Amino acid sequence: MMPISWGLLYSVPVILSWEWFPERKGLISGLIIGAHGFASFISSFIAQAIVNPNNDVPDKITKLFPKSVTDNV
Repeated sequence: MMPISWGLLYSVPVILSWEWFPERKGLISGLIIGAHGFASFISSFIAQAIVNPNNDVPDKITKLFPKSVTDNV
């Protein structure tokens, strides 16, 4: 289900922007794809700050994070 929703959320702005700027389809597509990638880049830092604020590392033997990190998830 998740890839379907990603496809719908991605295709709507691209198709609508092509209608608004038919002579600049490549530029608009590039801006939308770039904005999507930049938003993913920024949100990963925000998610890490929320879930693992102390930058804890997983245990070397069990490869599990401490309970403080898993409780935040």
